[in-house]
Amino acid sequence: MTSDRQRSKAALWLKGVLICLGVFVLLGWALVHSFETTVDRHYAEWEVAELVVEHVRAEGEWPKDWSDLQPYYDPEHSRVSGSPFSYLEKGVNLDFSLSLEEAVDEVKRAAPAQPSILKQKLTLIPLGTSDRGNDLLCSFLARQ
Repeated sequence: MTSDRQRSKAALWLKGVLICLGVFVLLGWALVHSFETTVDRHYAEWEVAELVVEHVRAEGEWPKDWSDLQPYYDPEHSRVSGSPFSYLEKGVNLDFSLSLEEAVDEVKRAAPAQPSILKQKLTLIPLGTSDRGNDLLCSFLARQ
């Protein structure tokens, strides 16, 4: 009888260990995946800022939508590991409702702080933030 009880306890303990191990593996995978996604989104934000700067320099106006930026995107030289342009659209929020003058005014009015004209969309587990793309864009607009 005690042998059956010991086997039952051992089986229950083993199930608990396997469940805990499975949970740790799943959480580890989610953390690594989220980190990779977050890093890519930081680069995507920076990439979009550069595309906006190129567009404004070439066209002299704020982009109206993503199609205005697409001609300036080169996936072979992208910061986002050659990802398709749609990745930028999915990973970054850009305020297309502004005119160039409104964007410049917003940056100058907010100085020394910076408005969030450009920002990442949420990731599963946010691991820090990066405003490099927004910094680049606000710095460019402040010189206009």
